[in-house]
Amino acid sequence: MIAIRKLTECSLDQAVQVWNEGFSGYLVDMTTDPEAFMTRQAYEQLSPRHSVVAFDGERPVGFVLNGIRTVGGRKISWNGGTGIIPAYRGQGVGRKLIEVSLGIYAKEGVDTATIEAFASNAPAIALYESEGYVTRDTLLVLRKAGGEADAGVQGGRGDGRLTLGVERIGAASRYTLRHGTARDAGLLTFYPALGAWQAHWASLTAGESLIAFENGKPAGYALYKRVYGASGNFAGVTLYQCEASPENGDPESVLRTLLEAVLDGHGGASFSASHIASSRTDLLRLLEERGFQTVHELFWMTRDMTEEGRA
Repeated sequence: MIAIRKLTECSLDQAVQVWNEGFSGYLVDMTTDPEAFMTRQAYEQLSPRHSVVAFDGERPVGFVLNGIRTVGGRKISWNGGTGIIPAYRGQGVGRKLIEVSLGIYAKEGVDTATIEAFASNAPAIALYESEGYVTRDTLLVLRKAGGEADAGVQGGRGDGRLTLGVERIGAASRYTLRHGTARDAGLLTFYPALGAWQAHWASLTAGESLIAFENGKPAGYALYKRVYGASGNFAGVTLYQCEASPENGDPESVLRTLLEAVLDGHGGASFSASHIASSRTDLLRLLEERGFQTVHELFWMTRDMTEEGRA
């Protein structure tokens, strides 16, 4: 008989084992180890007391990892991973885990539940839809291999350090760019309150921001993270957000200036853009101009957990 327990009742070795078995045959390699599993929990603010594991006797056979945070005065939850080991798939274990998770969200006063699923994962999408989730957008993961075309372009040093100092004037002497923490972008009045969990500033522990100012007013920002290899060498940049203020009359100019400052001048480094909404056609066009190509598509789904949404 299947019993649902909190992740806190599961040993680390059991959690890693059911994670690896639960994601066997997945669209991308999700294999982890105890250190990486714990690091992911911390970086993405996943909560063991809000996460659940399905047991058959004393054997873990499935899981849902959950996180809950407050954004803009509203409580948001995120399903940060659902997996069922192969022998137990198609037996309703996933549905039971989702329903228990929804009960936890309701108890914690969550306003909006969020989840992502690969666009090609039809069974998962059907399950989430049957539990009240609605697709709001498609999130794209894009990549661009580094090369000589980027070498020597002003704005970087080839070692991952932006040549900004405290502030830098844009190419047209129009914008002042200021480098800061990921949280600095989150304090801007036009920072989006609801979006992809992993692209939110709170998930970017090692993330950075670049904020463009025009006449002393914020005109836009970029959120990104530098990537380093196992030996500590600079390997590339991942872009998570790039937004122009709705009050700015020339958003394309702002976006181009930010992308130039964040992405150019890194020599042979590789680049990615993660969780970019397909509705952001303006940003996607500029990324495609730079040679970025889509490698993954995910459905971003939400469920209204308020009284109105449950009515």
